[in-house]
Amino acid sequence: MIRDRQQRRVALSLAAARRMSSFPLRDWQVQPSDEYELYSLDSTPSLSVAVCAKIGSDGSFNGQYRIVVGGNILINFFIPIASLLPAISGISGSLHIAIQPSSASPRAGCATSGWADLETLLKSRDILLVDNSTALLDPAPLLAQLRSDCNEKEAVGASIRYAVTGTAEGNIALELQGLPLPAKFLKPLHYNDNVATILLASQVAASDLFDGVTHSGPVPVFFGADPSTAAAALCDDPAKVYEHIAQLSSVFLLAEHLSPDAAASAVKKKARAGTGKPAFSAILRPFKKTRMPDPDPHSSLSDQQLRIETGTGIIKS
Repeated sequence: MIRDRQQRRVALSLAAARRMSSFPLRDWQVQPSDEYELYSLDSTPSLSVAVCAKIGSDGSFNGQYRIVVGGNILINFFIPIASLLPAISGISGSLHIAIQPSSASPRAGCATSGWADLETLLKSRDILLVDNSTALLDPAPLLAQLRSDCNEKEAVGASIRYAVTGTAEGNIALELQGLPLPAKFLKPLHYNDNVATILLASQVAASDLFDGVTHSGPVPVFFGADPSTAAAALCDDPAKVYEHIAQLSSVFLLAEHLSPDAAASAVKKKARAGTGKPAFSAILRPFKKTRMPDPDPHSSLSDQQLRIETGTGIIKS
């Protein structure tokens, strides 16, 4: 029963295989720059995440990146109403959200999506109200308590977004985050990646990661106008690549999360930056400028681990 799982406050997660790589790679792959916007993970069998970055012919990173979420699955979130709307009374059940993973991809240059308004999503039936056996409920009583056509102090509502974050175990995760305030009243600061939110659900994603010894964080998918020249430049100067990857890895946060009541209090105050910290850190000494030796055909750079991530919602796939 959904009710039992809600009481345990557990987010069920797909088991995610984690491929581990050692830095620097012996053979950097660079894709053509015209494929940067087209890169997709929709054919992967599970929830997956990759970070795409554009580089110059000299291997330099210009700060342009996008985080791609994908997977040939359907993810179902079941969120207890009280975990997002603590001010709502007399309404039982859960909010049911079903998405293709690609629809949770962050904005370009960010680790989070934009905010979506709960009232709007309920009216468009992109979010459904269900009971403990997942049977549909009439959303009218809930909609009757939501108010956004008023001033901010009298408003009742909520907003949700997706975030790609790191975890304490060294994985990449997709989070469903919320704030108990209609989207029209959110401040510009609320659109930052690093802002305190309610964690509604979290699911570990498959991702190609560095081993945490030589480097940490996801292995980027690089794109360049001259792929072969850029790939050679990456091999020629591991020190420069090391710094670029550290910059990319820093966008994945151990996010700050609030209880529903604390979030309800926080949105009534002046918006503040979150206290989230980078999930991955570079721990190896700087590399000297030297070309990589020929690969060892007997070496193995892969590993698989299964992880379960907990949260307040329920995830089914």
